[in-house]
Amino acid sequence: MRIPTPPQRQVLTALHDHCAHLAALLTEAARHRAGTGERPPQSWYRDYQEHAILREALEQVAAAGGVPRAWISHVHEHGSTGTPWPPDIPLRPPDPVDWDRVLGPLCTDVARLQEWTALDLARRADSPDRGFGAAAFDHNLAVLRARTTGIANLLGLDTDLGEQLWGDVQDWAHTGVAVLDGLSAEQVIDRWNIAACTDTGTYTLHASALRAAEIALDATPALPAHEHLVAALTHALPSLHARDETPSPGVAIASALTAADGSETSSETALFSCATEVDPWGPDGDPDRDIPIPIFASHAEGLER
Repeated sequence: MRIPTPPQRQVLTALHDHCAHLAALLTEAARHRAGTGERPPQSWYRDYQEHAILREALEQVAAAGGVPRAWISHVHEHGSTGTPWPPDIPLRPPDPVDWDRVLGPLCTDVARLQEWTALDLARRADSPDRGFGAAAFDHNLAVLRARTTGIANLLGLDTDLGEQLWGDVQDWAHTGVAVLDGLSAEQVIDRWNIAACTDTGTYTLHASALRAAEIALDATPALPAHEHLVAALTHALPSLHARDETPSPGVAIASALTAADGSETSSETALFSCATEVDPWGPDGDPDRDIPIPIFASHAEGLER
């Protein structure tokens, strides 16, 4: 029988804890209704919404990270009924993992990470301060990298598996150069702006859920470190210009990075500074997510919902 890996156990334990907390909130609200005839206070609804959103995010990242759905359902049910789930209790036999479903979206995110990193370096070559949208782009790149890193760690991918899937850092750099090949400076800016305007609210929640489950988001052996990828791209981008007589968006990348040296902030740091303060009621949290808020008529009804 398969047993959860340590990262899977961490996510399942966090999921159980949120389900159990929601079950306790339902019991509390039903008792409040029975004793006072009134609905719970607004603070109760806020607490419920926050835990429901994180529970949903944990279930999504668990599935994305290859945790069997039978295990996710098992832990969800135990938590929702207030039943303890010690990690040594056997779980339901899992179905075979659909690796196409798991690795397909992850490979898409890796390709996007390669593209956005290359676009940003080319954009810095044109304008080191990158103008309006720089903060939004930095946030989106950081969220994308953190969430991709967390899923790779949840899957337990090592250096060999990462290189089998996506190659080494030089392969990543060549892929980034290929993205820029033939693009004008205006096209680079257009693609950069699209990346800056991309809605990463769901991935922000996923990163926060993974971090709450103590899954590492800052590094993974399966992906090149950000600084190593930047160095490889810095070396590779001028070759794009050498093959093309027209001006390349990457021609001044080395000087641009030298000018920006010491002023560039790590994208992971930008994410973590906001991830610890994620407010599900703020712009990234989307308070209108389809999380049902129960209405209580009696204690029994509260437990059934």
